[in-house]
Amino acid sequence: MEQHHFEEFRLSSRTWKHIEEELESYHKTKNRIALRREEILFKHKETDTNIGGGKSNTISDPTGQKGTALGMDIELQHMTQIVDVIEYVYSRLDDEKKQLVQLAYWTKPQTLTPIGIAIKLNVTDRTVRRWKTEIIYAIAALMGWR
Repeated sequence: MEQHHFEEFRLSSRTWKHIEEELESYHKTKNRIALRREEILFKHKETDTNIGGGKSNTISDPTGQKGTALGMDIELQHMTQIVDVIEYVYSRLDDEKKQLVQLAYWTKPQTLTPIGIAIKLNVTDRTVRRWKTEIIYAIAALMGWR
């Protein structure tokens, strides 16, 4: 992964915590995306209230309407953007940093301390903190969060 210059911006502790929470809930968010898409695509159709038998003024395009609904759902857009950024950053990590993400954020229940993670990765706890900083800042930069 390319080196980011962290001195270009400083993350607030709130933003840092939010990104860590997004990393921890990554798999749940992926599931929520799938459920939200299903809700949009298969939601209950409204009944036809055109009792008079005349044609309505709207063009019937169920596929287009579903595509538009998916594209306009702000919650879905937001969750998808976060998942896409996490996947992009993760895909560019070397194997040790991927293992750090898995151990620090995706292992449930979390039984390792930061020092335990460092021992498992055969690095110092300072290295673990530096790697986390690189990952968090990469996600923040791509999300446009400061």
